[in-house]
Amino acid sequence: MNSIPPIGHPSGVPGVVPNGRTPTAPGRTASPPAGDSAVLSPQAQFLSKLANLNVRQDLIDRVKAEIASGDYEKPGELAAKVDALLSELHEDLQ
Repeated sequence: MNSIPPIGHPSGVPGVVPNGRTPTAPGRTASPPAGDSAVLSPQAQFLSKLANLNVRQDLIDRVKAEIASGDYEKPGELAAKVDALLSELHEDLQ
């Protein structure tokens, strides 16, 4: 008996593919089995919220320029602004 599978049938058996899935007809898409679901971790949910935040690029650019020139680093001021920024970010993510 010949051990070489027929051309066009990777597993050697017509209608069966090696990954165990039944092939779909051309032009049709396979539907997921009923009851499938996905659960996102808290970290994934957090990252999704971060990705959708509105960014005020003009403010970021201004603050970066002030830091680079040394005008922004006054005692306590930087820490207070970072705390305010973190607080605002925390509120946006809730």
